[in-house]
Amino acid sequence: MFRDGHTGPVERNTHPEMIPWIKDPVLNGGGAVMDFGCYGANLMTWLMDNRKPLSVVSAFQTIKPDQYEEVEDQATVILTYPEAQCILEASWNWPVNMKTSEIYGKNGYIQIPDKETLLIVQAKSHPYNKSTR
Repeated sequence: MFRDGHTGPVERNTHPEMIPWIKDPVLNGGGAVMDFGCYGANLMTWLMDNRKPLSVVSAFQTIKPDQYEEVEDQATVILTYPEAQCILEASWNWPVNMKTSEIYGKNGYIQIPDKETLLIVQAKSHPYNKSTR
């Protein structure tokens, strides 16, 4: 799971010359999904050794149509592979900057809650794991 977002380019006072481009669905290709969804998609492509997903399902919304009348400012994308699933969340609606990742495997998981923290948890050492493995 990859989450990337912030309050939005208009709200963050992005350089005025960039605003028309980032809000244009033809020039930019989309809104928040192109701005932030690409990072998780790139990481998942790398994790999956450049294999293409079997399916891609998405939900796009424009929660602030007064700011982003032609592009989405909220996006969720689900990528499925034979042995994995990836959820991308991209937003221009969150009250804080966020760039987090969670990667779950058979024997544990990795959490990256911020740019300075990497948490690696093995299943046998997790406090909620009741198994005897």
